This record gives sequence, structure tokens and C-alpha cells, in this order.
Amino acid sequence: MINVRSYTSEDLEISNENILNCEGLKFYNFKSEPFRIYGLYDAQNPERDRHCRMPAEVAEKVSEGVKNLNYNMAGGRVRFTTTSNYLALKLTRSETEVSPKFSFLARGGVDVYIRRGKVSEPIFSGIFMPTDTSLDIESLIKLPEGEKQITLVLSNYSGLNDLFIGLDENSTLTAHPDYTVEKPVLFYGSSITQGGCPTRPGMSYENIISRRYDVNYINLGFSGNAKAEDAIIDYLAGLDFSVFVCDYDHNAPNVEHLKNTHEKLYLKIREKHPDVPVIFVTKPDFWLKWGECERRRDIIYNTYINAKNRGENVIFIDGYSLFAGQNREDCTVDGCHPNDLGMFRMAEVIGKAVEFALREINV
Repeated sequence: MINVRSYTSEDLEISNENILNCEGLKFYNFKSEPFRIYGLYDAQNPERDRHCRMPAEVAEKVSEGVKNLNYNMAGGRVRFTTTSNYLALKLTRSETEVSPKFSFLARGGVDVYIRRGKVSEPIFSGIFMPTDTSLDIESLIKLPEGEKQITLVLSNYSGLNDLFIGLDENSTLTAHPDYTVEKPVLFYGSSITQGGCPTRPGMSYENIISRRYDVNYINLGFSGNAKAEDAIIDYLAGLDFSVFVCDYDHNAPNVEHLKNTHEKLYLKIREKHPDVPVIFVTKPDFWLKWGECERRRDIIYNTYINAKNRGENVIFIDGYSLFAGQNREDCTVDGCHPNDLGMFRMAEVIGKAVEFALREINV
């Protein structure tokens, strides 16, 4: 039987083996081998004590909002393979975004997905819940027997200082196999892109796509702050990715701003990545401002048509199609941000575009 005792933050000063006085349970720093970290910048650097999604100096050049939201762990994942029948987690936060639109689990939970045997898609197998309003975590869950590949999905709207993973000391621990598509799909966009507002982290549309098609991804969604500034355009263009999904329509302050930045962003990406597929997405809550949304859609479509006429590899997704089907109005928590149903429908449409794009470039 594995027992977990209570402890304070002072325990972090102790070596990994002694962080918890747990009978039969061994703890590992998530930065150590063979754990693999995805979606975070320079995460396995032993000197890093506050994790982020892009270099802090770049985020600071973009805007104050991006500087702060950079420390939210949207898209962060930890993967490994083990035979342990238990999984424990000790996680401390650096900060969290507070909003009544976010469920407590979405703000602070860590989803556990498991793949075993010949199952092609990881299956949701539990969630680590915060112990209090600080959203720190100290808990243990039971796992199915046998060897399994585990993916931990970090919260989309909270930070991360330290993460320690506890396993049965007699179990095996090896690396998780690579994604089928290891070169990441890059997503840039608004609060919806960052992961607002499903009930838990694994239900963001990027996470659903990642599991379904076994593709790696980077989430550079910045709630209210995806405005295609020069600094972020240069950073995006400098990354290495398999597909680029441009989804920032919502955060362009007005039609004129979108007109001045959208094709500019695309051309910079295309200059550095002449053959990479680019997917343009317009906002899904089209019914809120019909006239303005139509003008926004026309601007994005114009970027698409210009690229298409040049023979470039581009895909256009009309945001009105993202919530298509029965009960369209039930796809959001507030008329704008998707709930689980909305995220699932977005993943259906955008996921098919990603799959097609990858097939086109033989990935």
C-alpha cells in the first residue's frame, strides 16, 4: 500500500528521493530523463524555476499581456511510459488566471491520458485536482495494470514552478514513443486558441487534434492579446513547424487592425517557410456582430485568395462552420468561448484541415 503524507514547500529543498516520505513510492523531477516535455520553452533547463511558452525577452517586446500570459502552460504536456499501478503528482504554481468562465478543473487540473496495447488514441483516465484555491496539487491516482504510455496535460490558464511525478519504486520507467508527427503544428491565436473555456485542459481543440492524429503541437494562444505585433510575427516565423494555424481574428481590435496585420503576418511566415501549409481560421461566434464579422472574414479570405493565386499551400476555414450542426447556440459558455461541445466541433473541422495539410506534404 502506498501512503502519501502532507508536507510544505520546504520539502522542495530536499533531493528528489526524499521529497515525500512515501512507502513504496519514488518521486522524479519532470525535467529528468526519460520524461519528455512538449509545448514549453526550454523546460528541461535545470536552472529554470518559472516555466513559459516562449522566451521571456521576446514576450516582453510583444506586449504586457503576452508577457504575463506567456507563463500560462497552455499546450504543456509531459509524456512517459511506465508499469506503475499508481501515479502521484506534486505541482506548485507560479500564477493563475482567474475568471468565472473557467471551471476550477480547467484552471488548475492536470489531465491524464493513457494509451495501452493496440489502442491508437490515448484515452482520458483521470484528472489531478488542485488541493485548494492556490491550485497547487498533491495527490495520487490508481492506474490500470501493465505497461502504459502516459500523457499529462497541463492547465491552459495557470503557471508552473515545479512538478514531481511519483511512481511505484518497483515499476519500470521509460521514454514515451515519439509522436507520429514530431515536428509540431503551430497554433497562434486568441483566448479560444489558448484553451478557454472547456471543463478541463485536455478538451482544448488543439489537444483533441493532437490525440486524434498523434501530432505534436505548440500553443501560442494569448487571451485577448493575439494582435500580430511585429515582435510576435518575427518569433513565429523563426520557429520550426509542420503546419501553421492562424487563428487570431478575435483579438484584432478592429477591422482596420486586422487588415493591416493579417497578410503581413502571413507573408513573413511564407518568406521563412515557403512550403509549409498555412491554415486560416475566422472567428466562430459569427452571429454576434454580423456586419463586422463579414468584413473580418473577407479580409482573411483575401489573404487566402492572394496566396492561392500565387500557388501557395493554404487552407481557409470559415469560422461559421466551426459550430455547425444541431444546437449551435449550445457550443459556448458565454456566446463566445467554446465549452466542451464547441471545442469538439472545432477539433472536427480544424483537425481535418490539419490532417489534409500533413498528407499534402507527405508527413
